[in-house]
Parts: sequence; C-alpha cells; structure tokens
Amino acid sequence: MATAEGDQGRWRAAGLIAVPIIAALAVSWWALRGTGGGARATTEPLAVQASSAWHFEGLAELSGASDLVVVATVVATERGRLVGDPRTGAVISRRVTLEVQRVLHSRDGRRSTTVVVEEEGWLEDGTPIIVNGLAASAPGDHGVWFLDEVATDGAATYIVINEQGRYLQAAGRAGTVGAQISDPLIERLQAMTLEELAELVAGRAN
Repeated sequence: MATAEGDQGRWRAAGLIAVPIIAALAVSWWALRGTGGGARATTEPLAVQASSAWHFEGLAELSGASDLVVVATVVATERGRLVGDPRTGAVISRRVTLEVQRVLHSRDGRRSTTVVVEEEGWLEDGTPIIVNGLAASAPGDHGVWFLDEVATDGAATYIVINEQGRYLQAAGRAGTVGAQISDPLIERLQAMTLEELAELVAGRAN
C-alpha cells in the first residue's frame, strides 16, 4: 500500500492523482501548454503528458509492484472530489466502481468483490483529460487492472499503478487495449488475449 510520503515522491513530478496528494500545478501547466495558453471547457478530452517514477520492463515487475491485480468490469463511474489547491490548479477525480470477477494477485490477501478506483477526470473548468494515453474508464469496460492502494479517509481506494497498468477487452480484435502510447511492455501485453494475460499474471503471482 502506498503511503503519503511514497505517493508524493512517485507522483509529484507527474501531475497524477495520488490520493490525497496531487501535483495539480503540473497538470495545469501541461494543459495550458497543450492548448497554447488557455485551457477551456470542452467535451473533447485534453491529452496530458506526464512522467511517472514507476516504469516497468516486464510483467513480473509490474505485478509485483501492484497491491491488487484483478479481472474486473466497470459498473459505474461518477465525478469525484476536487483534488489539489484551486489557487494553483486542481483536478476533479473520476470515481470508477469495478465489479471483480477474479483476483489475480493481492498483496494483503484481500478478496473484495467491488473495488473503487480513482482516476484523473477533469480540469476545474470541466475539460476532460487523458493522461499518458490511458483513456477514461466507462461502464462496461472489462479487463485486467494493476492497482495501487492509496490512503484515504474512507474505504479502500485504488489508482491504476501507471499507464502500463490497464488492459481492456476490445471488440473485433484478439488482443487487449492499453494506453495509446509507444511502450514495449504495453505493446507486448496488448498482443495477448485477456484470458492469456490473466493466466500469466496468476501463474507468476502464485
């Protein structure tokens, strides 16, 4: 489980949510840069580029760093809370409820049937954002999720460990869909079917 100190070190430069810490200024700076100096509310997602302290070369490393790896389906999404300092920039989170069909790896042995994941959702003006090519979750999405538990005031909440950490089943293709960026690990895992990826993770975790 990530601690507040660990989250801050991992995500401060990235501008990614690490509940309860966020480098909101970094997100705002990238947003302004991407729009030429003025982010405005729009229904079109704004692509945000960010760096993460985590980068994995292989599946075993990715699985081992995750607190929880599940095969799950998105059953609900909603706007979450404002995270960060509005005076310097903040984002609104997206709360994603997953219905877990299979636990592939659990650091503490937890076997929850429902998991809440918090994503970067929108800028304060309502502009949706996509960080490092990892598209927003939507109801019906089904895939493998590599999750990191973060400290919150309420029930356990997770974040996707980094842009290498989610692979969704896609209609019309044998493989899965990960973040839309150039990354050797993502490309290798996307070439697998959902079942192949799940079995490989489960086998390496046991």
